[in-house]
Amino acid sequence: MKLLVIGSGGREHALVWKLAQSPHVTQMWCAPGNARIGLERLARNGALVECVNIGAEDLAKLLAFAHEKKPDLTVVGPDNPLALGIVDLFQKHGLRIWGVNQKAAQFESSKVFAQKFMEEYGIPTARAGTFNDVAAARKFCASLGGKCVVKADGLALGKGVLICANQAEAEEAVDEILVNKAFGAAGARVVIQEFLQGVEISLHALCDGKTVKMFPTSQDHKRALDGDKGLNTGGMGTYSPTPFLTDAQLTDAGRKILNPFMRGCAAEGIDYRGILYPGIMLTKSLPCASKKQIPINNFGWRASFPVRGWTNGEGNDRMKALAGPRHGAHAQERPALPRPPAQAGRHRAVVPEKNGQSTLKNIPPVERLRLPAFIPK
Repeated sequence: MKLLVIGSGGREHALVWKLAQSPHVTQMWCAPGNARIGLERLARNGALVECVNIGAEDLAKLLAFAHEKKPDLTVVGPDNPLALGIVDLFQKHGLRIWGVNQKAAQFESSKVFAQKFMEEYGIPTARAGTFNDVAAARKFCASLGGKCVVKADGLALGKGVLICANQAEAEEAVDEILVNKAFGAAGARVVIQEFLQGVEISLHALCDGKTVKMFPTSQDHKRALDGDKGLNTGGMGTYSPTPFLTDAQLTDAGRKILNPFMRGCAAEGIDYRGILYPGIMLTKSLPCASKKQIPINNFGWRASFPVRGWTNGEGNDRMKALAGPRHGAHAQERPALPRPPAQAGRHRAVVPEKNGQSTLKNIPPVERLRLPAFIPK
C-alpha cells in the first residue's frame, strides 16, 4: 500500500510516524514534509519516507503528483488545503483521500458558519454575535461587560482568538482584527462570544458521514508563557485522557453535542467524514443532566486521528474505509498516553522563531522517547 501525507508540521509527523508502523505500507511520501519526517522508516521494508517539495496548498501540483505516483490513499493534515477543496478535487479525479470535503471544512474555516450552525441546531454554545462593523462590535462587547473572546472568522493558524478581561482590551482586540487587519482576509468578520469560566477540553469523534465513534477526551495548552499569560498559539502540547468527565458525563456530552451536529449535517447536506474535534468548556454556572454545562467553544476538526486508539496497521485501514463509500468502521480503543508540552520560541503566538537554538539541558533524545518531533524549516 502506498500513502501520500500532506503537510509539514507536528500533526503530519505524528501521522507519518504512526502510519509508517503499518505492515501494509510499502511506500510513503510527505508533501512537503520536514527534515525529521524524512528520517522516518517504514516498518515493512525499512524504506525512508520521501519528502516531496510541493506546498500543502498547491493543489494542482499535488493532484499531478498523485496521478503520477498513484498512492492508494492520501491523508491531509493541515486545515488550509481542506478548506481550499483538496478532497473534492481528488475525489473528482477518482483518487481516494482522507479528510473532510470543502463544505464540511467550513466548521473550521469559518467561525461565523460554525456559530450560526450551533445556534440553528440547538448545540449548547456561548452567547455570541457576528460583526464586520467596528462600532457594533464594540457595543456588543460592552453588553458583555467587556469580558469576552474575540475571534477572527477565518483560518489564522490557531492564533486568531483574543481573550479579553475588560472593555478596553475588547475594543483593542476588535481594532486589531477589523481595523489593523492583523489576520488579513481571515479577519474580515469577527465572532464575539461571552467569556466562559471553566475547564476547556476537547472531544474526539470519528465520523463516516452518518455515524460517530467517540474517543477519549484530551486537553491541549493553547496560550504561550507560564501561567497562561501569553497569546493563543496553534498548540503548545496536549495530554489524554482528561480526568474531568466520567463515562456517563462523556456519553451525555456526546448526546447533547454530536447527535444534533450529525442531524444538522444531514439537514444541510454536509457529508462529514473525518475526525470531529469540538472544544468544549465545562462550567458550573448552568446546570444540565451531567451537572456541568457543556457549551461548544469552537468546532474544529483534525485530519489526523487519535493514534492511541489503533494498533499498528489499523489507522490506515480505518481511514481508507472512511475515505471510500463504506460506513460503520470500528476501532478498538487502547490505553492513552500523555504527550508533553512543546518547547517554543519567544514569539510563538505571533511569529514563531525558526531555527532557534534550545537553551534547555538534558532533554532525552526523541528516538528514546518514541515521540514525533517537529523541526522547523
